[in-house]
Amino acid sequence: MINAFWGKLLRGRNGFDSFSRFLIVAALVMMIAEMIAGGGILGTVFRIISWVLLIYACFRIFSTNIPARQAELIRYNIFVRELRFRYGKVKSFIVHHRPQDVLNYKYLTCPACAQKLRVPRGKGKINVKCSRCGESFLSRS
Repeated sequence: MINAFWGKLLRGRNGFDSFSRFLIVAALVMMIAEMIAGGGILGTVFRIISWVLLIYACFRIFSTNIPARQAELIRYNIFVRELRFRYGKVKSFIVHHRPQDVLNYKYLTCPACAQKLRVPRGKGKINVKCSRCGESFLSRS
């Protein structure tokens, strides 16, 4: 019953994504900071920031302009990858590749020699030939 309600409510809308979740968590952190700061000017600033973040998160979740929200999500993901890249808290996959490449290329592993291979995204099924061992295999790009 509840799932049917949310399914009807969010039909044709952007819905929850990682950027919306980040905004909600940031708003909750600001609310906790407001409680710690008390009722002074700093508490008021934290309260305003938390409400702005919550309102923007709700706007993103219920938005019907999905391409614009997806563009925001891509920019957010690139920003997060760049932060992880700069501060070293990242898997070795992202360390060796620029964040823009992750959006335009798919990275595969050769089944024979474990060589990392880069292929363009969105080309459908393609025949990939390993540059190291010459092994050919089919993969989706």
